[in-house]
Amino acid sequence: MLLAPMPLAAQPAPRGTPAAAQPETPKQGARSELPPLPPEYLQHDQAGIRFAYHPSARDRVRPLIEMAESVRSRLRQELDAPVLAHAEVRVGMGPADVARITPGAAGTAGRPSGGLELVIIDLGTPPGAEPPDAREAFCRALAHLALDELAAGHALPHWLHEGFALRFANRPSIGGTFGLGWAALRRKLVPLNEIDRALRTAEGDDSLAASQTADFVRFLLDGERGARFPELVGQLARGTGTAAAISAAYGTELGQVERSWRADLAKRAVFVPLLGVGIASAGLLAAVAALGRRAHARRMARRQSMAALRQLGQRAARPAPELKVHVIRIRGSDLEGRVPTPDMPLGEPPSEGVPKVSHDGRWHTLH
Repeated sequence: MLLAPMPLAAQPAPRGTPAAAQPETPKQGARSELPPLPPEYLQHDQAGIRFAYHPSARDRVRPLIEMAESVRSRLRQELDAPVLAHAEVRVGMGPADVARITPGAAGTAGRPSGGLELVIIDLGTPPGAEPPDAREAFCRALAHLALDELAAGHALPHWLHEGFALRFANRPSIGGTFGLGWAALRRKLVPLNEIDRALRTAEGDDSLAASQTADFVRFLLDGERGARFPELVGQLARGTGTAAAISAAYGTELGQVERSWRADLAKRAVFVPLLGVGIASAGLLAAVAALGRRAHARRMARRQSMAALRQLGQRAARPAPELKVHVIRIRGSDLEGRVPTPDMPLGEPPSEGVPKVSHDGRWHTLH
């Protein structure tokens, strides 16, 4: 059990129960005595909220003590009433321990004498299960108590109790909101006039009916509508039906309120996520395109560099130009009686029969 809250107040009678058969609404102080706390239990008073807990739960109760005042302030602000002036929170560790601190006549118990309201939280972990979230259990339990106190102990519809508590404990989650949007697109949302029945047969707090109820209560508390929420609670506490109470509190019939809520849900859970996905996709495509252009520019630069290197290699591999040498054979008899011309090489005249070459104005013998 994640949570065993006992806001010890009258619960709504099952649908179809005659008015005469409903149990009398318990009055403040009309309750059986609380069982005494086990001797090993620790106690702490935090601005009127008294905590009593098993010693093994000390580390998990400490955050609850620290957040008690802020949770109460939020509830007073939302309900516009000084609720939870006094409350007692008993924290047990498992069913056997919880049984020792729970009033035996819970079915007839109202608020403890002196205006003290009671919450029972079970933080025991069944074998193989995840440890329960103590903070969520605490917020939900105080939300139930505050709503009962605002209704002065009168019965309230189940959807209002559960929706307000779930919404106050920050449910539904983001995934639950998307699930609501998907259900709205598939036309699977439960009509509000049938939500109580769907909520009682739902399995768990993550069901569609629970998420839908929490989101509808969020809609009733949002913006200027939040100022009319206490009037809605008062109308329902006086026994007014849901449709008539909403019409009296908000000045609009239930069908119009439901259509407005569905439009708001479509905007938050369908349009806004799709718009966000579209913007994210466009940004992703633009980033991919920019990366592609940058990669293409790098490839082109690499190709140009490789082409320039190949051209340099080709130039280096070309053979050197051939040196052209003219060989002239001159005999001594050919020079007799001749006057040297300006282009005739200087130096020792070549002897007859020896091959000579002229280079840079000098004679060289070939070997």
